[in-house]
Amino acid sequence: MLCGCSGTTDQQAIPAEVTMSKEILLDKIKGGWAGQTIGCTYGGPTEFNFRSALFTPTPLQNTTTNNTIIN
Repeated sequence: MLCGCSGTTDQQAIPAEVTMSKEILLDKIKGGWAGQTIGCTYGGPTEFNFRSALFTPTPLQNTTTNNTIIN
C-alpha cells in the first residue's frame, strides 16, 4: 500500500509490475542502506531523551485459547 499526505484526492494507479535496470536497482538498495545507517547513527544518541528512561520490555500475555502445532 502506498500512502501520502499531499492533500489531493487524485489517486494514481500503482503498476502491477515495475521494470528497471540492475544499476538503478543497486542504486536504490544502496540508498536504502545509507538511509538506514544515517538514521541509526543520528537517532541512537537522542533516542528516549525526552523520557529520560530506557524501554523495559515486559512479557507478552498469551491470550490464544486454541494453539495447534502442525508438523
